[in-house]
Amino acid sequence: MALTKVSYSMITGSPVNVMDYMTAAQIADVISGADTLDVSSAINAAITAAAAAQSANPVPGRAPGSVYFPPGSYRCTTTINAASIGQLIGESRDSVKILCYATPAVTCHTSLSVTGIYFFRKTGGSTCLEYPSGAYLPQILYNAFTSFNIGIDFQGSFGITKTLIEGNSFDSNVIAIDAGGTCTTLAVKNNQFNTGTTSILCDNCFNFEITGNNFEDYTTPIVVNTQLVGSLIAANWFEKAAAASVTPYTDNTNSPGFFTLVNFLSNRYISTATPIYGVNCIVADTSSVTTYTRASVNDPNGGGIYAATFYDPLITAAAASTAPANYTVRTQDAVASLTSPGGDYVFRLGAGSNAARYGAPRPFVDNTSNLGDASFRWAVVFASTGTINTSDQNEKAQIETLSDAEKATALAIKANIKKFKFKDAVIAKGDKARIHVGVIAQEVAQAFVDNGLEPQSYGMFCSDTWHTIVDESGETKVVYPDEKGDYPQGAVQHTRMGIRYDELLAFIISSI
Repeated sequence: MALTKVSYSMITGSPVNVMDYMTAAQIADVISGADTLDVSSAINAAITAAAAAQSANPVPGRAPGSVYFPPGSYRCTTTINAASIGQLIGESRDSVKILCYATPAVTCHTSLSVTGIYFFRKTGGSTCLEYPSGAYLPQILYNAFTSFNIGIDFQGSFGITKTLIEGNSFDSNVIAIDAGGTCTTLAVKNNQFNTGTTSILCDNCFNFEITGNNFEDYTTPIVVNTQLVGSLIAANWFEKAAAASVTPYTDNTNSPGFFTLVNFLSNRYISTATPIYGVNCIVADTSSVTTYTRASVNDPNGGGIYAATFYDPLITAAAASTAPANYTVRTQDAVASLTSPGGDYVFRLGAGSNAARYGAPRPFVDNTSNLGDASFRWAVVFASTGTINTSDQNEKAQIETLSDAEKATALAIKANIKKFKFKDAVIAKGDKARIHVGVIAQEVAQAFVDNGLEPQSYGMFCSDTWHTIVDESGETKVVYPDEKGDYPQGAVQHTRMGIRYDELLAFIISSI
């Protein structure tokens, strides 16, 4: 249950509710979203009260005062002066909107943390959050900033230290984050940047972490004017809505220091006129239209040679098609003149604060996506232990013992275990192809039929079908049906049968 205004006032050190300082008419205006009555003075009065209360009743380790915004739309025609407190807390950015008519919309304490507020510029509010030089330890979490010239402005020659900006949405801002002069230990993580000129602008930058963000349709997403040292810019997504080049990182000094950039670019419109110093990009590609290779680049600071980046960029919009788009990650092929393997696609997974939990590549939705399919299979899977299959009684229904017909089928399959060699291995290796032991899927199916059972009713037996067509270039491609279920003219159907050996072996054991 949410705390009421009365409850807040009874708890020492709790956030001050801004509605405690509003008239009934102002509260009604805020709740209705009418945007007719200014509430700036009431908010500033709440801030003054919060600072005084925290000063009189200090809480060890706590920022000097907090103010809470219940759901509603707050019209602010003068600046919110938060230079004396440590926190602005909204119920959520989906329910709390501050309509900004003044600039800056908020003047901030050096360590002001802001959470759960949607800031929307109306008129005049060219800057949203304005921090003084030397901002230290602010956390700006799960807010939204729309239509500002500068969303978050860290001012002065000494900009910020130990700052976290995470989970925010920046829409139609000229500059989303201006990190000021010298900045250290800034983390910009998991934010959404939509439409603007520059997402992150900074000068002297040390120990930056810019990860997991989505930069969509920004002219210059990340701009460093002086240097970027000891930093990580990785696992971000860069995309443009129109046919134009995507340059994730702009270095205006050509002396960026030591840092790592490994990011993802949109598969819609990619072009690069010249090599970008120090940028390694992984590009989604569905067309194989053009191959672009960036040559190796020497680090002017003596850090060695940056490896070449290889990708297949999609230069123009793909033609309309009912076929689903694939996301292709391609690494460097082996160079024909060298006896070297092709490049690997490497997951670098970080450990969590809990040593028992490490990062893992996984599907977005549980129990929905496959790893490969019948037409595109993994050759070998290396693992230190076997796979774990769901066997919880709570997730099973119609649990029964095997029938006599099923046990007879299991005996027949056991009698048909054979040794064999795979055809592609024989073609590649001849007599040196290795011997395998197992069953023949067609014989397994026949054993079920001979005992009056339907093989397709059992999970151990698999039969997968797909269609291919040879395109104008002579390349064979998998094709999919249109909205009517029809395949292109000339499509060839393929079927491949398979066995789930974990289930098959359990089935056979039941007959022993």
